[in-house]
Amino acid sequence: MERIIQVKGNHPLAEILAKKLFSIENVPKTEMKRMINRAIRVVVEYYEEHKEKIMNIIYSDMKLPSQFNESVFLAGPTKRITKTKCDDKTQSWRKKAIELFKENEYKGTIYIPERRDWLVKFDYTDQVEWELNALDKVSAIMFWIPRELKKMPAFTTNTEYGLYIKDDTVEFIYGRPDKAPKNRYLDFLYRKIRDKEPYNNLEQMIKEYCSAK
Repeated sequence: MERIIQVKGNHPLAEILAKKLFSIENVPKTEMKRMINRAIRVVVEYYEEHKEKIMNIIYSDMKLPSQFNESVFLAGPTKRITKTKCDDKTQSWRKKAIELFKENEYKGTIYIPERRDWLVKFDYTDQVEWELNALDKVSAIMFWIPRELKKMPAFTTNTEYGLYIKDDTVEFIYGRPDKAPKNRYLDFLYRKIRDKEPYNNLEQMIKEYCSAK
């Protein structure tokens, strides 16, 4: 049964559905296989037919698509992770961002540089390569930097910001809370190079981005 889930799980929606069905108890194995295959087929067919009309989310432990259409990469600090420990006390700001995109009926794909389960073993190089490949192909990069020096220092974010601030091939959006420290230079670059004022409100930033699509 696990083999079936892995094979069908190449599609993110199919993976979620298969695992949900697999958790149902007291169903004969042959019947379970039939249920899973039928349900996955329906979901994948629906998704392929309506993918231009719904929001899609791709995390960094998921395969990148071969083609990138309307898409945005949520760049910014991520809670600290080690090989054996994940900071569960610090909430990811991207969860709130996803809800705001849903509220504003965004129809593109959101790329989240976070893994669905950070405690599952992964290779650092794979994570970095995924992020760089996605950043190079999305139509927009949205930086939100609620920097906290002890919990979310955003060192990698600073580097990514510098890599793409002058890239005219991608839409570049930047914001940060007013009280977030060490963002003064990023503010200066955004005003000088992009000729725009930084956002200080995540809700407003996402709302204006979605309304322009």
